[in-house]
Amino acid sequence: MPEYLTADQLKQILDEKLDQKLIPLNLKVSELSTKLEDAMQFIDLANSKYEEVITKLNSHEIARIEIQEENKILRSALQQTESQVLQFKNSYNDLEQYSRRECVEIQGIPAPDHPTKESTNDIVMKIASKFMDIDITEKDISVSHRLPVNKGYKGNRPEPAIIVKFVRRDTKVAFYRARSKLKNKTTRDLGYQAANGIYINESLTEMNKALFKCCLKTKKDLNYKYIWTSNGRIYLRKNEESHRIYIKNEGQLTKLLS
Repeated sequence: MPEYLTADQLKQILDEKLDQKLIPLNLKVSELSTKLEDAMQFIDLANSKYEEVITKLNSHEIARIEIQEENKILRSALQQTESQVLQFKNSYNDLEQYSRRECVEIQGIPAPDHPTKESTNDIVMKIASKFMDIDITEKDISVSHRLPVNKGYKGNRPEPAIIVKFVRRDTKVAFYRARSKLKNKTTRDLGYQAANGIYINESLTEMNKALFKCCLKTKKDLNYKYIWTSNGRIYLRKNEESHRIYIKNEGQLTKLLS
């Protein structure tokens, strides 16, 4: 006869069997719990780092905005300073040009071997009386002398110009206006061996000389007919029918060329 198990015995056997089956599963659950805990710790750390990064980014953005504002202020201040410097340069240039209002420069006159061998005053008076029908005496001339030649000049060096400062502005104006009478004259007519052309120009500041050089190029590029100075101001004129253009800066030349 088979032995019958009691209900308690059967329950014990089933519990033992179930426990044996659940052991691997419990191990897996425990392992997963550990991994889940590690993952949660990593997520917490990542969230912490993310918040830290966001905080830093926000502070950097604020700093960037502050730097941009500071740069705007600095650029504005720099522009104002540059504008003031330009105004100062222009004012200084105008003042220097005004100080030359009684001056002209004579170009083309051959220079002697030694400066003491010539009288630039005599040259001025001779040009005035021989070619211009103007009576100029020593009393009309404040000072005259040769100008130094720029050492950086490339090519054949021109004859150093003679600068003349007249005592009165009206004498300078008369002398300068009569320069057209020198059109067909050369230095040979003054007794020199060389036959150089004689040119009379207003005495310009270095800044105005540079501008005049640019104007000459523009005149050539645009095929303008006239360029001249009057009281240190530079003028361009396309032809007899057109209006004169007072050139104050290179920006005007750029507009003419565009």
